[in-house]
Amino acid sequence: MRERPDYAERYETLKKRLATDANCDWDIHTHGKRDFIDEVLAAPAMKKAPPLPAGPLY
Repeated sequence: MRERPDYAERYETLKKRLATDANCDWDIHTHGKRDFIDEVLAAPAMKKAPPLPAGPLY
């Protein structure tokens, strides 16, 4: 979410709302994030270089 401040803002708002609405019920809190998390995971990935393989580079 560092690359997508719009997602970060939406997630913050969602978590604050769920903290109030769930009234300390962690199942409600956790499941309340499901749609948002699914949306983020389905979004096209940000363009980043692939990680380097482990070990020496020859």
